[in-house]
Amino acid sequence: MRTARALAAALCVALVVASASGPAVAHVNHVEADAQLSPDGTVVVESAYVAGDGYLTVQRDDGGDPGEVIGYRPISGGAGFQTEVEVTVDAAAWRNWSGPTTVHLVLRTDDGDGEFDPSEDGIIQAFGRPTEDVVTLAKGDRGAVSARSFSPLRTEDGAVTVRYVALPTNGHLVVEHASDGRAVGSVPLDAGVHRNVSVSLDGVDDRDENLPVRTVLYHDDDDGTFTGDEEPVVAGSDSVATRFTVQPGTDGNGTATPALVTTATPFPNDTTTAAPAASATPTDTPTASPTATGGQPGFGVTAVAVALLLWGVALGRRGQP
Repeated sequence: MRTARALAAALCVALVVASASGPAVAHVNHVEADAQLSPDGTVVVESAYVAGDGYLTVQRDDGGDPGEVIGYRPISGGAGFQTEVEVTVDAAAWRNWSGPTTVHLVLRTDDGDGEFDPSEDGIIQAFGRPTEDVVTLAKGDRGAVSARSFSPLRTEDGAVTVRYVALPTNGHLVVEHASDGRAVGSVPLDAGVHRNVSVSLDGVDDRDENLPVRTVLYHDDDDGTFTGDEEPVVAGSDSVATRFTVQPGTDGNGTATPALVTTATPFPNDTTTAAPAASATPTDTPTASPTATGGQPGFGVTAVAVALLLWGVALGRRGQP
């Protein structure tokens, strides 16, 4: 009987959650970034979401945990899902930067006074762990790539759009199959920052299922053609890359930026360079981020309902003699 009552209660809560709307249902606090090169200590955070106002910090590694805060910026809970968020390492810390270094990008609360104090503005926890991502940051001409969203990126005419690419040298943006590293698409790009780069993918629209991929930056070997023998752009021993899922389709990644999506202000030194028209066509429409998570950050209604049902079962068992 107790089990039945617990399950019924969990189902009721799940139905209430399912009938609700807004970002609180679809998203959870999260931050995602990847290994990158920076000329000035500015880190490009691929995506971030925070339910309430707080801070995004850069912290040293302390035995696997977030350590000393060496940079921060406010982050608004009303801004929704944000992409390409910039946070900068303090000038003094950056001057003494020595080689590729592991840093923690951490979400912290605001205690209400509007001023950051690491002793008062605590780390936001998720499942008993800090809400963070751990990446390698190295000095160098800017090298970073950003594409992930809440849901898989849909193809349009066999191509997928990558939101942000920064190459330290002339090189290539390559989309690889996540399981075997086989290249399924590439485009040559000049050194500099590029936004909304379209990459044609080989045979993806003929698939019946989604394709997990890794987008990697490679240096050019001076012939302008990607052969697979080129050296990857690295921060330390980590490739400058990101992972996401491609969904075959014909309606693209969206035609407008929903109110829920915010893209950070471009860097002052952006030199957005159009890719060659034959294979990489920049577009003015950033990747849309539907509320369905599709394996990307956040939880959809179904996941919430399942979690609540499991919670109900646990409660029921706890109540058994």
